[in-house]
Amino acid sequence: MKVGIDCRTILNPGFGEQAGVGHYTYFLTRHLLELDHENEYVLFFDRQVGEHAAREFVRGRPKTEIRFFPFHEYRKLMPFIYSHLFVSSFILRERCDVFHSPSGHLPYTYPAPAVITIHDLAIFKHPEWFPESVLARFSSQKILLPRAVKLARRIIVPSEATARDLHELFRIPREQIRVIPHGVPSHEVVAFGGGFVSRNDEMTAEEVRTAHRLASRYLLFVGTIEPRKNVAALIRAFRKLPDDAACRDVTLALVGARGWKFDDVFREIAITNKAYAPHEPVRYLGYVSAGDKFMLMKHAAAFVFPSFYEGFGLPVLEAMSMGTPVITSNAGALPEVVGEAALLVNPRHETELTGAMARALRDKGLWHRLSADGRKRASEFSWVTTARRTLEVYQEVVRH
Repeated sequence: MKVGIDCRTILNPGFGEQAGVGHYTYFLTRHLLELDHENEYVLFFDRQVGEHAAREFVRGRPKTEIRFFPFHEYRKLMPFIYSHLFVSSFILRERCDVFHSPSGHLPYTYPAPAVITIHDLAIFKHPEWFPESVLARFSSQKILLPRAVKLARRIIVPSEATARDLHELFRIPREQIRVIPHGVPSHEVVAFGGGFVSRNDEMTAEEVRTAHRLASRYLLFVGTIEPRKNVAALIRAFRKLPDDAACRDVTLALVGARGWKFDDVFREIAITNKAYAPHEPVRYLGYVSAGDKFMLMKHAAAFVFPSFYEGFGLPVLEAMSMGTPVITSNAGALPEVVGEAALLVNPRHETELTGAMARALRDKGLWHRLSADGRKRASEFSWVTTARRTLEVYQEVVRH
């Protein structure tokens, strides 16, 4: 069997995908190549990635070839022709038995067996969460994604929640959909551009706090600052924590790039910090390195993720894998991801969120139970399993 995989998001975040898609493509492809020594693989990259970086990615992996999409300069000049004619004809030249698009994109007229992965459908379900600039680009996806799901022989989604959304929005037969959860990296995380960061590059709790000017105990949020993540409500809920010994002198640390429609978040930060001046109980750290992120997770009193909607919710699994108690929403895919190993709250009820944070800070027995249960739950999500089940989908498509 000859498998083609669109790897443009791995080493080229500028391709236009969110980092999460590149993260998925990287770990899936890497584990497929380590697991499967029988089949042939062709990995498709953009020329601008650089041949050295792409070659390094597949070094030591037999039966793996690299192809660079030609005519890259036409992508901006003639985007539709490039994406749907040039790309399609170039893939077809390789005569792959199955082609996988981890980003969910397929050329409009692609005629051969294909698999796509759809990570979430937030913009279809809640366009009000997105800015006009994103919605303008989304107008083409209203045509292209429905076309892609019809062309694809199988559609991979990371959760039952996303499978339900896909069926409801596009009436895709359930038998065409395969639910394959993402894994949790065990030892290292990718740094785009070809480098790696070890999760074992330890920092002490004191070093983490000093580096980021945090209190001796802190609550942590990690995610893009955008309406879907519900960060403004998190800050208001944090501000209402009881003034007792357990909940006093705690920092709320916010990690993540500025996305869009974030003015209310920074307004709430300013209100909170002004009320407690000269102290700074809410710290916006912005984007941090992958290594710093994991160390912040490891030493947090709790990880709080009150998102309104997630197609999967990898940050909660990452935090649980570090033994950090998790508080998250009873919405989207999050309940099925965390199981019984986290505190679930209604993301629209700030008092519930305040109460959950107070419990995590006050109750040492609960803290230790959530820590142990979270580690156990996270261990059930493996990239090896994700790769094996994805390979089974490829084989299923080829057989039929």
